[in-house]
Amino acid sequence: MTKRAVVLSVVCAVGLVGPPPVMGDYWDEFGDGEYAQDPNNPDIFDPNLWDIDNPHWTIRDLITSYEYYSASTGALWLFADTYIPAFAWLDAQADDGDHDPNTSTAYFDNSGSHYMVAYVMVDPDFPNTGRANLRMYNDAVAHWTAYACDYVPSYQGGNARTAISSYNGVDRTDGPNEYRTDIDPNGFWMALQYDTNASVDPNNHSVRAAAWNGDKYDWDGQWDLSASLTCWWPDDLWTEGAYSVAVYGDANDSGIVSYMAFDNIECRWGTFTNTHRRLLDVVLKDCCELNLEPNLCYAGEPRRYTHGTVVCLDAVVPCGDKSFKKWTIKGPNDALDPNYQVVNDTNEVLYLTMDADYHVKATCKCGGGGMTPLLTMTLGVLGLLSLIRRRA
Repeated sequence: MTKRAVVLSVVCAVGLVGPPPVMGDYWDEFGDGEYAQDPNNPDIFDPNLWDIDNPHWTIRDLITSYEYYSASTGALWLFADTYIPAFAWLDAQADDGDHDPNTSTAYFDNSGSHYMVAYVMVDPDFPNTGRANLRMYNDAVAHWTAYACDYVPSYQGGNARTAISSYNGVDRTDGPNEYRTDIDPNGFWMALQYDTNASVDPNNHSVRAAAWNGDKYDWDGQWDLSASLTCWWPDDLWTEGAYSVAVYGDANDSGIVSYMAFDNIECRWGTFTNTHRRLLDVVLKDCCELNLEPNLCYAGEPRRYTHGTVVCLDAVVPCGDKSFKKWTIKGPNDALDPNYQVVNDTNEVLYLTMDADYHVKATCKCGGGGMTPLLTMTLGVLGLLSLIRRRA
């Protein structure tokens, strides 16, 4: 058995006792047109419910006299303005209702590297105003404690600007591409990465940021900005917090209105990579429903994931009286490749690490001990005919 087959078999075997997706990881592509559950509808609202690919987003109006937010267009649009020409702020934080960093699925701590990626769009009616903001370690109470990166369409009348900052009053912008002229405001990607290397230095923490056009995985792998937290903020090394997206503007911008959208948000442990997207194709044979988390669907193509994402598959609804039989995992290569493998797994719950492209089939079979109504009626008729023959 090849090394690939051994690794894949171990991954599949984990399905029986494996852990759920890592605490803190979540995604949202706003495909349902909503940013939160409806608290006025008790049938669909559960304040303790956390969906890893459709989380609650709590809108926080910190400093605005006018606000607007919507996901009806398939993206989270935030619109902040104030009638006082000084400052405007509106943000959205994925919130599971639990702000204890030891249990909350929305919180991260500084024990390992993690990142945030989002697709950003600027409203064409406000092309040179406001700022888009990605935030890490956003404290639930002290809202201004965070590491962040900004996109400013027109900074003090100049070029578009990206910056890393910590909300201690000092703006940090060290890096080769602080000012950008190539960013497409109609749609671009931003990434904010928190790195730690505790095995080398327990105080070795850094924050990096990048912005690029095109696809999520078109990034060239180069960070526009990089900051050492130990050197910059020795007294401000935040230990835990949530992530959020925000729009804001102040008197330094060419306008106070900020109207921007965020979509395809990904927040997870690990290091963001420009490795080609990993594709997952899932088919059902006699299984009528599949639970898959995270279920990242894109129109016209298989589900795609960042390299290393753990996917949980659960074929819990067979058709009719059938029961689950097995998973068949094919890949990552085609049948002519010497590393091509087909692995079967009979555990109903499957955890699969997306380190390559995979084709997965869920197969269900007739349930043990159960009979369809047609089969029951047929056996009854045969039994009756046999009895008639014996008495004839």
